[in-house]
Amino acid sequence: RRVHGGASSATTPFARMSTLSQQLKKLAQSPAAAKHQLNTSKKPSLLFNSAEAAKLDLDTVREISLNGLSELAQLDGSFVLYENSLFSISSVHADEREIQTKEFNDRLNQMVEEFLELLSPHFLTSGALKSLEYLVRRYSIHIYNSLALLGCILPYHHTLTFARVLQIIRLPTEGMWNFLIPSKKNVSVLHRETLVTACVSNQALLEFILRLCTSGSSFHPSRMSFFLAVATESLSLAQEKGNLEETLRTTLPFLLPGLEAQNGGPLRSAALMVVGHVCCLCELSAKIKAALASSLAQALVRTNDPIETQHILSALSIVLLTQYPLNSTPPPPLTCLRNHMEHVVTALLNMPITAATTSALSHLLAHVLCV
Repeated sequence: RRVHGGASSATTPFARMSTLSQQLKKLAQSPAAAKHQLNTSKKPSLLFNSAEAAKLDLDTVREISLNGLSELAQLDGSFVLYENSLFSISSVHADEREIQTKEFNDRLNQMVEEFLELLSPHFLTSGALKSLEYLVRRYSIHIYNSLALLGCILPYHHTLTFARVLQIIRLPTEGMWNFLIPSKKNVSVLHRETLVTACVSNQALLEFILRLCTSGSSFHPSRMSFFLAVATESLSLAQEKGNLEETLRTTLPFLLPGLEAQNGGPLRSAALMVVGHVCCLCELSAKIKAALASSLAQALVRTNDPIETQHILSALSIVLLTQYPLNSTPPPPLTCLRNHMEHVVTALLNMPITAATTSALSHLLAHVLCV
């Protein structure tokens, strides 16, 4: 039956076939190919401007990054392991990650995160940006691994290298990262004051940074310095803003593991300094100051390093001096020191004598001896 009508008569079978054909072509086109069509004019780069980056194929970018990886391997041999995985020749021709399986992308994310953690201590070296160039171009880590990449570069927020990488990162949608927008837009360094203010305003950000610095198997001095600066400055600002209790609750869970670490090292040293800072800011609750005294006393008993022993003694003395008046009941954890007095006294004799240390250590001995 023929239906007459002005508009419908224009839709011929051939027109419908042509439309269907176009739709099928679009459906057949992979998401990766569609993305490629949209982005051929501008390729993200850490080393080149947009015009230069557009002229470089993936093989060339890989060669540049392999050169950077070689430089990094001279600093840490662990980087060699990634030559045949993230930077393998087969990765150049592999499918885009947008159409890979969840299992593939989970493994890829894990490798990328491990690489970025390994890279962070060497971020300011010449090989760092070279190695990142391929990861950005090939795996779009500035989009799909933005949190891990931010974690890698945040300790260097005061440098232009940080600003260069931040410029291409797609910031997570969580509002806690909005403080980075001006630096990203202007390709400028991020001042510590801005970062600390953001940490106090958003405890999730502070927790992210403290976890970033205290997780993993190696605690590089750059990360420990960053941990110490952010923790102490956030606590000081929080006290000014009347937000110290909340900030202390966020910080404390990252201090105790550092104090109790079996091997001590940079993490314990940073945690000891934060403890001393906290105790000088305010009077702590009975539960918190007892937990700190316990962790310090146990650490003192376990360590055999004379320098570390002195640092622990100094921190414990500050806890007692600021939190436990001489006429107060000493914390129960100090009982463990009665059986290690020789160790304690030897450490005390080796410490430099100043008015401050004499007062603090006298306080410590008074509490220990009356336990």
